[in-house]
Amino acid sequence: MIEPLDDATGWQPTRCAGWTVRDLVYHLVGDAQRALVAVHTPTAAEADVDAVTYWANWKPGTPELWPACAASGSWPAPGAA
Repeated sequence: MIEPLDDATGWQPTRCAGWTVRDLVYHLVGDAQRALVAVHTPTAAEADVDAVTYWANWKPGTPELWPACAASGSWPAPGAA
């Protein structure tokens, strides 16, 4: 859950260059909404991945996952918010 943010906290920078706390929260909420839509969108097609193979191509530090961090070279520490 996300706690309410006051103005001072919401405009603080994050470890991703150019991203404030508000930017990051908005991004994560948008991703969660897209995932919920995807999970609940019916399809007649067969699944092409399962819960394990979905992650097979992902490698830690992959720039596509964190474009702002990749651009700055500043990656969050594992488990860091």
